Amino acid sequence: MNLSIVAVLVAAVLLIAAEPYVAVARRRVAEKPPSGIDHHLSHYELAYLAGGPRRAVNTALTVLATAGAVRVSRAGVSLVYGAAPSPVPVEQAVIDYLAARPGGCTAAEVRRGLAEDRAVTAMADGLVRRGLLVPEGALDHARSRMRLLVTALFVVIGVDAAALALTAGGLLGDPDDVSVLTPISLFTVVYGIATVLRQREKLRAVLTREGRQVLKTARSAHPRTARDRTSVAAAVGVPVALYGLGAAGDPVITDELSRGAPGGDATGVCGSHADHSSGFGDSSSSSENSSSGGGGCGGGGGCGGGG
Repeated sequence: MNLSIVAVLVAAVLLIAAEPYVAVARRRVAEKPPSGIDHHLSHYELAYLAGGPRRAVNTALTVLATAGAVRVSRAGVSLVYGAAPSPVPVEQAVIDYLAARPGGCTAAEVRRGLAEDRAVTAMADGLVRRGLLVPEGALDHARSRMRLLVTALFVVIGVDAAALALTAGGLLGDPDDVSVLTPISLFTVVYGIATVLRQREKLRAVLTREGRQVLKTARSAHPRTARDRTSVAAAVGVPVALYGLGAAGDPVITDELSRGAPGGDATGVCGSHADHSSGFGDSSSSSENSSSGGGGCGGGGGCGGGG
């Protein structure tokens, strides 16, 4: 085996060895054993777990639109004249935001404008206190190791490119070895890119192991196909919180609110804690569980389950 192939294989081993360092650092923070506490969450807290601030605001917009307090059209979203205040903080934040814009605005503007509103960030604080979200900055060590993984990837790409060029020129072995070296190089580069993307995505998912279990329990208790008509919150708030705008049950609301949302907010992808345009959040206050205008799940009891 010539030196070029040896160099590529050594670089590949370096890359493969670097991945566990990131995974171990991440698991140390996010994979702590569940507490066993039976968590009772509002649909907005579940929305935050499932998709961060974007999902929480989308859920509030859907509930308010279904209740007739917000108008959704091709022109965007606007507050209906005479809409009553809401006892639910995130709903009132949406109402206040739209009230300050009598001409209306796009749903994307509402999501951006409320990403760091106190009603939204308070949810993140509460979910962190409950151990359902990883605290801000807790993954910094894992992210620093992620940078080492990215560096290893660039080393692999550099070594592969140099080995191919030198071998093809007959400077580092038999040029015929290029036919062997090329698939090995391609495999290591593709594997490296996939590894970096996989670990980066895991570092974006800031739910703890317990948070993931609570979300899974809530989805089991409220299947996508089920529809509880006891209240607006139960009929549209819970489905949108757990499954995204595609579960709103109204094509107009789904299409118009999805404008400007990556993926249309149709899936339960968690946002990033660090980018408080997508952090995760809470209000455990009793107003979150009000059945008026979209209170707690099913208009009373909390959703979600214990670890």
